Amino acid sequence: MSDKRVRPAAPHRAGQGANRVMEARNALEQAEQARRQGKLLQAEKMCKAILARFPDYVAALHTIGLVYADGHKYREALPFLIQASMLNPHDHAVLTILSGVYLRLGAGLLQRPQRGGARPQPQ
Repeated sequence: MSDKRVRPAAPHRAGQGANRVMEARNALEQAEQARRQGKLLQAEKMCKAILARFPDYVAALHTIGLVYADGHKYREALPFLIQASMLNPHDHAVLTILSGVYLRLGAGLLQRPQRGGARPQPQ
């Protein structure tokens, strides 16, 4: 899948870093499992806790973007997915979800009636 390396938020001592990385990966696996089970609020809270410690963790940014997208909260998903795509612009999974979110947001705009209630006519 995508590059899911953890970029620590703050410097750490050698030896402790590996434990922090493993903790973050394990927590993210649990958040992903909650998301797949439809426990979106639980998954959101877990992702936010991970991102509080590791704000540049691309996989956590991706997962919270998925959580919001799964809940049809596209505006909330957008900043997390944009940040993930900027940190890893070659992550096809992130770019795919980001494009889907943009599509959903744009489709919502197309469904709104124009001023005066008239819709543009196709030519």
